[in-house]
Amino acid sequence: MLVLKEFRIDENADKFLTIRGREEGVISWFFSKIGLDPTVEMICSRREILYKSSSVRKGQLNISIPNPAVTAVVTGYHKPFSALVMAAIFILSGLTSLAQSFVLFLIWLGVGLACIAYYALNKKMVFGVYNGGDNLIAALATKRSVIEGVTIDFDKFEVAAALLNKAVLESSGITKRPASNQVRPSANPASAAPVRSAP
Repeated sequence: MLVLKEFRIDENADKFLTIRGREEGVISWFFSKIGLDPTVEMICSRREILYKSSSVRKGQLNISIPNPAVTAVVTGYHKPFSALVMAAIFILSGLTSLAQSFVLFLIWLGVGLACIAYYALNKKMVFGVYNGGDNLIAALATKRSVIEGVTIDFDKFEVAAALLNKAVLESSGITKRPASNQVRPSANPASAAPVRSAP
């Protein structure tokens, strides 16, 4: 599981999508501060997808996937619903114990609020691609970073998936990218070349 460090979309650039994350945990955060950056990143361009994974323990892995080789773009998210169920149980337990002990009520309430905070901070989002077969060849599973403060809604992941899917279709020749340097006819008739009559 990764925590987000960077999420950038630029629809007009060649490298239109950059997602970068680090391994979760305070130790990984400390390593990133001293230059031993255990990160995973995915950079999507009009021609290919670059997937890079580096770790202090495991070394480095680089994968380059040509866009025409991509067979599917996958995105989704998961939330720990069981944390909400536990929160409801703890809060109800606190309410039932309120008549007996206010201190006990505060304890149950605090545990319930902690479960709600865990639910809110542990939304796990997935972004990846299939390169044939049944296995994801390159994927990022990320969640919100409390330390770096990078928060991305799932709507941004859907936009990123749509852009990547469009780039894959264009690279495969299924759809065409509109040309940006087409010559437009002049709107001023006077600027047109003169027409000469035949002798």
